[in-house]
Amino acid sequence: MNKKGLRILSKVALLAVVFGFFQPVACDKQGFDLADHVSYEFNWGGLAATGLYVLFFAAVVSIACTLILLISKGNICSKIATTLDFAALIASVCGGAIAFFTTTNRFPMDMIIDELNSGTYFILAGWIASFLLLLISSGIKINLENKE
Repeated sequence: MNKKGLRILSKVALLAVVFGFFQPVACDKQGFDLADHVSYEFNWGGLAATGLYVLFFAAVVSIACTLILLISKGNICSKIATTLDFAALIASVCGGAIAFFTTTNRFPMDMIIDELNSGTYFILAGWIASFLLLLISSGIKINLENKE
């Protein structure tokens, strides 16, 4: 498959992140409900809510930028587009990490793991697939051999 096709598949994987945000993420609440819940119920919840919003909007921005480039017949594999894709993916992952670790500092880890729902797993799978497809499409070589 060519680079453009892999880049488009990475955006399809980010659609899984967006889809997962609208599924029950944790505590049987979808992403926006969960962000509202933590921001109003807990005085520390502003950071977790911000992380959840960043998770969602960074994925949407990345998808939108690629769609704009496709419609305008721009090069979705240029260095600028690749940098924006990686930046948006990293921002999305960092937002999720902020939300998760802010919450895990307040509650026991086993309780949090028990409360995770299907949306969380869609988000994780979307991040992983998008990251791998972006790496492959950008031509970054990963050498796993141990050279001594």
